[in-house]
Amino acid sequence: MRAMLRIYMSYHLFCVLIVETYNHSFMEKGCALMVRIREILALDPLAGFELLAGAGGLDNVLTNLTILDYETDSMDFSAFQKGDFILTSLFFAKDAPQLIVDAFRELLRRGIAGIAVKTVFYKTLPADMLRLADAMNVPVFAYHAASMEEIILAAHSYMLAKEQRELAAMRLDAML
Repeated sequence: MRAMLRIYMSYHLFCVLIVETYNHSFMEKGCALMVRIREILALDPLAGFELLAGAGGLDNVLTNLTILDYETDSMDFSAFQKGDFILTSLFFAKDAPQLIVDAFRELLRRGIAGIAVKTVFYKTLPADMLRLADAMNVPVFAYHAASMEEIILAAHSYMLAKEQRELAAMRLDAML
C-alpha cells in the first residue's frame, strides 16, 4: 500500500510540475496568460463539477492547478500561492472534519483562485466554508468522477493551446 501511495503521490507531483513549468516558461516570455476559472469549466474532465459557493469568483484568474491532500499534517500551506486552483479529496481531514474550515481560511489568506473537492471522504462541505467562499468570491466545486491527473492534464493542454494562440496573435500584430 505504501508503494502505491508513493507512486500516486509522485504522479501528482509530476502533473503539478508540468503546469508550474508551463506557467513559468510563459511568464519568462513577458506574457501574462490569463485563464479564468470559467474557461476551464468547459473542459471534459470538469463537466461534472457542481458549483457549491463563490459564484462571484468564476472570473478569477488561475495561475496554477495544484493538489492538496497529503502535505497538511502540520497545517503548513506555504506551498500554495495566489491564483492557485486547488484540487483535493480532503484526505488530510478524513478523520478530522474540523480541519476543513481552518484549512480553507488559510488558503483564502494565501489568495487561491478556487477549490474543487472530490467527494471521496465528504459528500457535503461545512456551511462555514461555503459562506466564506461566497463572501470572498472564491468558487468551491464538488466533483465525483474525474481524476485529479485528468483535470490537470486537460487544463494544461488548454493553457498551452491558449498560449500558442496568443503568441501567434502577438507575432502577427508585430508583423503588421
